[in-house]
Amino acid sequence: MELKAAMREHLAGEYELDAEAAEEIFEDACEGMRTALEGVEKAFAAQDGPALAGAAHTLKSNLRYLGCETLGQEAQQLEQQGKEGAFGAMDRSIADLRSKLGPVLDLS
Repeated sequence: MELKAAMREHLAGEYELDAEAAEEIFEDACEGMRTALEGVEKAFAAQDGPALAGAAHTLKSNLRYLGCETLGQEAQQLEQQGKEGAFGAMDRSIADLRSKLGPVLDLS
């Protein structure tokens, strides 16, 4: 099952929502994830650990809300690295997360 469909199915099943409500919440969560991912990327470019940690925390929360534990763990790792100011290989982690979320968030 593709990621986007799995997220929608999780919302509908976990929270007992009808299709319309699940779709509305899904779209809101996607907008939050787009904003958070953009914040992660901007904070990384500026080497701003606290801002990166905050944006990654938001991303993690949205991913877990949508049932994406593995991606949520990846965002949690970015959050921790941001708190520690450990920017080393973070660019690859961010690019990987962006690649995985691209089809869901309609990223260009």
